Amino acid sequence: MGKVYTKLRDGFTLVELLVVIAIIALLAGILVPSLTKAMDLGRSGACMNNLHSMGVALRMYLNQSNDIMPEVAAMPSEVASTCPRLADVIAPYIDHAEALKCPGDRERTYFETEGSSYDFNTMLGGRTVLNSFLSKHWGEENVHVLYDYENTFHGNWMNFLFADGHVSNDNTE
Repeated sequence: MGKVYTKLRDGFTLVELLVVIAIIALLAGILVPSLTKAMDLGRSGACMNNLHSMGVALRMYLNQSNDIMPEVAAMPSEVASTCPRLADVIAPYIDHAEALKCPGDRERTYFETEGSSYDFNTMLGGRTVLNSFLSKHWGEENVHVLYDYENTFHGNWMNFLFADGHVSNDNTE
């Protein structure tokens, strides 16, 4: 019998390489949307924590103001108002200014222009929550005090701080 010689290959064939690249692209296509949603959820959680901190600061403010909500400008940079910014009113009660910034506030940068990434429900300004129209009709647990300026921070939902102190989010899909 004669000897059989086999030649050893030094690398991949073009077809094998294209198959590997296609598999990697398919896996990336599956994982990237999941990772994006996970990152949005992480930013939303940090944002909710910030809203809770702001709620504690607002509660300290209310303790010194006989439970009367501050009268603050809704969008200080766009409205000619004599009312102060929310950030300025509660700044003495916040440990660090980063609590006023939502991690999802990256494109519109409300934090830089308004001093906070969160809007204040100006219908509560100058009165106690219990004496407000909103609270009388829906109760403290359903009256939002602070909320994200936009729902684009976290995909399709917004975070809210309610008058009773709890923080929640709402999916607007």
